[in-house]
Amino acid sequence: MASSWFSTSAGSTSSSIRCWAAGVVSGALPTIPGWAELGPDALTVSLSEFSQRIRRHPGELKNLLRNQAFIAGVGNAYSDEILHEAGLLPLRKRTTLKPDEVVRLHAATGKVLRDAIESIKAQAKYEPHKQDRSFMAVHGKGKEKCPRCGHRISELTARGEATHFCRGCQH
Repeated sequence: MASSWFSTSAGSTSSSIRCWAAGVVSGALPTIPGWAELGPDALTVSLSEFSQRIRRHPGELKNLLRNQAFIAGVGNAYSDEILHEAGLLPLRKRTTLKPDEVVRLHAATGKVLRDAIESIKAQAKYEPHKQDRSFMAVHGKGKEKCPRCGHRISELTARGEATHFCRGCQH
């Protein structure tokens, strides 16, 4: 189906990696290398669990979000978007977050991923291999103006991966 990630026999759709995998390899999940180490699904993790887990995972926020043992399902592009939505710098250390910023980060995670799913589903002929990310606010938009504050979007590259953020509205 072009407008959703997969469909069940009941006609419902899901974007959850766990649901998709369950439909493909039902009963075989424990045998997939790394499956047991995955954190909770980024779309369904509760604020309570998110808050507990974030205390156990040190490091910079971008790396934290991409750590599949912390929460599963966030990669490079969506970590940029989540941090922009939350107004947090990607290189900021997790240990510097205040409780209200943890709440903002959790809320931004769900919002960004739900909005992305809706944007992708709205594309009439979505082709996953082309990764149309024109709906994104900052990822892949280095040197363009930030849609929220108008500052120039910064771009850093490390180990072949780009990080995009706004120094004007992310702190």
